[in-house]
Order: sequence, then C-alpha cells, then structure tokens
Amino acid sequence: MTSPRTWAVLRSANSARDRADSGGLHEGALRNLTVALLLLVPFSTAHAQGPSLSPIANVTMNAGSTLNVNVIAVDTENRPVTVTAALPPFATLNAPTLGTGTVVTSVSLAPSDAQVGDYSAAVTATAGGVSSVRVFEITVNSAGSDQAPLVTAPPLKEVTAGVAVGFAVTASDPDGNAITIPERIGSSHGSIVHA
Repeated sequence: MTSPRTWAVLRSANSARDRADSGGLHEGALRNLTVALLLLVPFSTAHAQGPSLSPIANVTMNAGSTLNVNVIAVDTENRPVTVTAALPPFATLNAPTLGTGTVVTSVSLAPSDAQVGDYSAAVTATAGGVSSVRVFEITVNSAGSDQAPLVTAPPLKEVTAGVAVGFAVTASDPDGNAITIPERIGSSHGSIVHA
C-alpha cells in the first residue's frame, strides 16, 4: 500500500503590489492568483515495475489436438499477483490465477476443425497496479498437418556471473518425427549434454 499523496498550493506574485502586500490576499491578488498543484508520489510507486512473465513462444498446432502452454509470473517485491488473459474461444486460462509473489499456471488449447486459422493471444500479470503482458500467436492447421516440434525450457533463471548453472530443455514432436538438436546453440559460454 502506498502512502497518502501530498498536495501543495503555490501562490504566485504577479505584480509589484502583490509582492509588497504582506497582510494577506486582496482583490488585486485574487485576480492574478496562479495555482499549481504539486503531486508528490512515493519513490516506490514512481519506479514500480510489473511482475516478470515467462516468455511464451508462438504456437502451431493441428485442429483436434490439445496443448498446454506454461505461464509463470514472478513479482520480485512479493506482492499479490493476478494473471488474466485475452484468448481465442478454444483456449482457457487455468487456475491458479492469483498468488503472492508467484503464479504458476497454464493456458489449455483445444481447437476444433471449425477453428483453423491464425489467432492472437495475450497473457497479463499484474502486481501493485503495474502490469506486464506477453502476446503470442496461435496458428491452427487442418487435422493431419505436419506440426513443428515443441521446445520447453525454464522460463526464468537468475544466475551469478562466473557461477555454472544447469537446466533441462526438452523437445518433442507432436507428429512423432525424429528431433535433431545441434551441439551448440547461440552462446560460446555453455554446452549441451544430451540425455
């Protein structure tokens, strides 16, 4: 909760007569009164940040199939977090959608044959009146179409410079096709160990 806001009223002296008047306001001063409102906002409110939301990759799937998309919201100030979503009709934001500091949930997708097409979706996490939004695209292909592999990795990972960190990345193909993972991806500071 933030502290109450403070308001200050400033009077400006617009003439020599106003400046010389020390006995209070008079008719001339009232005609030339300038009022400014100064809003003092607590530092924590002025620099508040919304919760971090895990990256959400664009999704390609076939009609008649189902898929769960993981959503993780983390507020570093441990405030209450609310997760909401704007989704196409075949998608559902699952519980829990409320938590203190962290919400781990998912979006379930289950398009029918009548819902083939491209859709936009958005997930919003709000804490302390400040929001973060992740927008992603959903492409629904006809049943039986070849689908791209699905890759799952940890959404958020804090590391300290110079300290080794490990995490699991999984890949699967909804069509059952073989998956090839390259030996090196992106960084010269890491390596891939195949399980």
